[in-house]
Amino acid sequence: MDRVRELELPPCVDNIEDEFQGEWNTLCLFVRVRASTTEPEIAELEERFEACLVGALPPSGESIDWSVGFWKEGKLLSSIESE
Repeated sequence: MDRVRELELPPCVDNIEDEFQGEWNTLCLFVRVRASTTEPEIAELEERFEACLVGALPPSGESIDWSVGFWKEGKLLSSIESE
């Protein structure tokens, strides 16, 4: 989560909530964006988060699954997740 917090996010991001589900070893992120956020901005955010999370995972050892949902006005626009 530290690497995610270090990301320089554009002004379209209102907030980020995180939840770690230890039973399933899964990190879930909820990215809430402003109403004026465009589809290209969402695509850019998807790329940033995926690069950050893939780069943050250790090359060996315990596996951690993750998912990131991008929300606007209470609706899920898109999501990405580990493979």
